[in-house]
Amino acid sequence: MKEIIRDIRFEIQHMDRSPASARRFGFILTTILLLIAGWLWYKERDIWMYWAAPGVLVGLISAVAPSVVYPLYTGATIFSIFIGYFVSRVILFTMFTLFFAPVGLITRLFGRDLLKKQIDPKATTYWTPKESPVKTPEHYERMF
Repeated sequence: MKEIIRDIRFEIQHMDRSPASARRFGFILTTILLLIAGWLWYKERDIWMYWAAPGVLVGLISAVAPSVVYPLYTGATIFSIFIGYFVSRVILFTMFTLFFAPVGLITRLFGRDLLKKQIDPKATTYWTPKESPVKTPEHYERMF
């Protein structure tokens, strides 16, 4: 638990606190609010103005005085750090249990050694030679 708190505290201490990042956040929030308002207007909902007005207001404030948007930016960033910390671990755990563990179990069942980890006491080297094709000058001009 102490590691979790330490990691999250580290992320919070090293977050970008520049006015440019607050302005960028304000413009992104404006875009999101106006997209939601546009979608609600397209669907002929009466509440589209409740999304458009804050969107325009945040956009104007972000352009003129980004320091006013800074508390909202800080709160959203800290909230996203908390969510990102836990969601990233859930995604990594899910990938491991659904992909890597079954592949490892299947390769063990079939006796495959993909990394060639078996030790051969008689071997003088574990180097595996690789044939490299002769490179022409055209290859260096277009390397893909």
